[in-house]
Amino acid sequence: MPGAPDDYATFAVDGAIAGGIGGMMGSPPGIPSHWLSYFSVADVDAAITTAESSGATLVMPAANTAFGRMGVLADPFGATFAVHQPPAT
Repeated sequence: MPGAPDDYATFAVDGAIAGGIGGMMGSPPGIPSHWLSYFSVADVDAAITTAESSGATLVMPAANTAFGRMGVLADPFGATFAVHQPPAT
């Protein structure tokens, strides 16, 4: 993935990128190691609205990044997950 840190790698299934794994990527000191699942969506803001109306809690508001638009939520049991919309280009 162009611009990703050196400790980030993707994996493919049938030639299509299916996921990635990397280090803590600039997390503040003291944040423990963790997994964060990302779900690709057509519209991050709509996905966040739908998730919140279904009981999710917003952890990180939607933001534009070099890798696309992303937001982080927690399900009703506290498990965190991210929604991701690839960049237009």
